[in-house]
Amino acid sequence: MNRRTVKSNGLSIRNLRNQRGWTQRDLARRAGYTERLIRKAESGGALDIQTAMDIAEALSQDLRKVFVDEFFAARDRLTIAKNFLDAFALYGRDMVAHVKHDLTIDFRVRLAAFSRSSTCYLDDWFGLNGLHLLLDRIVRDFSMDEGVADQAYTEGVDLVSARYRQKLWFAGHALEPFWVNLHFRFESDRISTLEVDYDTFAVSRIFSNLQRDESQPYESSSS
Repeated sequence: MNRRTVKSNGLSIRNLRNQRGWTQRDLARRAGYTERLIRKAESGGALDIQTAMDIAEALSQDLRKVFVDEFFAARDRLTIAKNFLDAFALYGRDMVAHVKHDLTIDFRVRLAAFSRSSTCYLDDWFGLNGLHLLLDRIVRDFSMDEGVADQAYTEGVDLVSARYRQKLWFAGHALEPFWVNLHFRFESDRISTLEVDYDTFAVSRIFSNLQRDESQPYESSSS
């Protein structure tokens, strides 16, 4: 049994219970726990994963499957964004295993680049496979020096932005340190889209030349 605990969203559990016309005792009996534990859950107390799964199963009905994530307390989006950038700084191309639980199924990276006419477009990399492939291309074409530095974050209603300084070697030459901007967009408490842009035209042109293996099972689009 996984004993990792999570803070419950008591209001969500209470609303689901009330929608079914149940008392706390009713839910406790159906879930196989005590009424005291249900009171704890509805007051925002910590639950272990198995207990949360049992309560979700008890609240599920034929036409309405309840998923355990629905009554976890919303996670801090700023923390999720920081974890993503920290994973990139620490693990590079191997970061995906450390962040995949924070990404939606249809997650995509939108990489800012420039066409020959100097008009900006966004190049999309879809899903975990796309993120893996993008990281592989970065590692193939660039060598990181000093990693990620001087991170700063700002929060909006449904957006967290991060800005950091990056130094890279490209084709055996050190690039001048440049700033990278990451814009994290969320669905619920998971990252749905990551938009990446750079503070210099030259760096954007270099990144726009990342080549793909067309045999990879995902599609790209430009807008």
